[in-house]
Amino acid sequence: MSDKPGGTLIRSSPLPSAQPLTAARKLQRTLYCEIDGLPVELDPYELHSAGMFIVTPQPVPMDSEVEVFVRIGELRFEATGHVVKTVSCQAAAKSGRKPGYALLFTNLPESERQRLTETLRGVQPLSGAPEETASSARATGEPPRQSMPAPKYDRAEISLLEQLQKQREQLCGKPAWSVLGVSQGADLAEIKAAFFHASKRYHPHLFARYAHPDIKRVVTELFIAHKRAYTSMRKGISMRASRP
Repeated sequence: MSDKPGGTLIRSSPLPSAQPLTAARKLQRTLYCEIDGLPVELDPYELHSAGMFIVTPQPVPMDSEVEVFVRIGELRFEATGHVVKTVSCQAAAKSGRKPGYALLFTNLPESERQRLTETLRGVQPLSGAPEETASSARATGEPPRQSMPAPKYDRAEISLLEQLQKQREQLCGKPAWSVLGVSQGADLAEIKAAFFHASKRYHPHLFARYAHPDIKRVVTELFIAHKRAYTSMRKGISMRASRP
C-alpha cells in the first residue's frame, strides 16, 4: 500500500534546539494508522507485535474484525484485527483507564511481527522512561542507564509455545468442520460441543499465568480460529434450516 495522504501523525512535544532529534523520536513522528480506511490516532506505547489498543469514546463491538494499516518509520504493514476487548467511557471512568478497544493481528506473518518488534524497540523506551543518550547523561552529570538484558523464559514455557505454534500451523487452510474436529455434516449440538471443548483448551484466560508474551498471543489466535469455525458452521446450519 502506498503512503496515505492527509492522515493523522503522532507528534512528540517540541524538543529544545540544543537536543538532537533521536531516531526513536523520529519514528514517533512518522507513526500513522488506519482502521477500515479511516485515520485514527495511535499512541506508540499501545502498539505491539501482537496487536494494539485504539483510544476512542466509541469502541467497536467485541469480536468485530477490522482492516488495519500501519506505517511506522520505514515499516508498512496491513493486517486483519480481531477485537478482543472493549472499554466503554463509563467503565473507563470507573477504572481510571482510557476508553477504546484492543485488537489482535490475526493474519500478520511472523516475519512482519519480527520486523515490527525490532522497529518498536527504538520507539518504546524500557519501562516507559524517556530516552537517555550518553550525551544527555553527561549534560546532567548522571551515568547513562544500562540496557536491560533480554528476558529469559522457562524451558517449559518455550516448549509450550512451540507446541501451540505447531497446532496453529496445522489449522492453516483447513475447512471449518476440520478445525472443530467434527464431520462435514455435523449438527448444531455437535459443533457446540466441539467449540465448548476448544474453549476449555484454548481460552486466553487459562494461559494468563505464563510470562512469555507470545504464548497468550498464539493461544488467542487458536481460540479465534475455533470461534470463526464455529460461527461459520452455525450460520451454514441456520441457512439450511431456513430453506423451504
